[in-house]
Amino acid sequence: MIPSEIFISYSWKEESNKVADELEKIFKEKSINILRDIKAPEYKGLIREFMQRVGKGKFIILILSDKYLKSENCIYELIQIYKTGKFQERIFPVVLDSAKIHKAVDRVEYVNYWEKEIKALDNKINTGHLSALKNIYEELDLCNEINQHIIQLSDILKNINAFALKAHREEKYADLIKSIEKQVKIDTEGEVLEPVHDPEIEVPADNSPEAKRLRELHAKIEEHYKMLDDFENQHKENSEPREDIRIRQEINKVRLRIRQYKEEINMIRG
Repeated sequence: MIPSEIFISYSWKEESNKVADELEKIFKEKSINILRDIKAPEYKGLIREFMQRVGKGKFIILILSDKYLKSENCIYELIQIYKTGKFQERIFPVVLDSAKIHKAVDRVEYVNYWEKEIKALDNKINTGHLSALKNIYEELDLCNEINQHIIQLSDILKNINAFALKAHREEKYADLIKSIEKQVKIDTEGEVLEPVHDPEIEVPADNSPEAKRLRELHAKIEEHYKMLDDFENQHKENSEPREDIRIRQEINKVRLRIRQYKEEINMIRG
């Protein structure tokens, strides 16, 4: 049995939009409701609210493309899906040729892309007026969060056994439909999805220098996530503009250190 509500997370660019149209048509023929941002009138003008709703959805088809992985809105949506928990059980990727996620050297390019975006925003902050800084900092916070998660998310996505677009089209997305049906059968009704920070890091138990360093890095990441939670709580409670800027700067510093620890972990693990 297919659920009555399935979301599609995708870029609005031509090829991704075409795939979304194809999926909507095929699922409609099976009397299955596909929810897309541009087809949800109750969310007109409230795109962020719709993305948060997608993030909590139980079944989400991802149409992955280069534009998707370079879009603030798309990656924000992906992060919301990930943070809700049970990430791999809830997503059903369709990988377009432009999405370069299968080689490490290509995935690094997405990290570089978001780091350039962060530097550009930093430059705006240094030259911007105080009245405009709030909006710039909000955008900077999002870019930092994206850069914090992009390595882990792309690593998870490249390991999922997802068909390329050509294969899906040849069989009219039959494998995608079967995958969703299978997940519905094993899904526990009413199960609470636990929020998560990151995929669990496998830490070797031996006493090799690499294993010891991995354990140290894992502990540092956990410690910094607690610091991040503290600063984010301060930010929610604060109403003073200058203090708001200071707290945001501290949040960005903590996120940067977390990203650096994760990059070192990836280097050690090869």
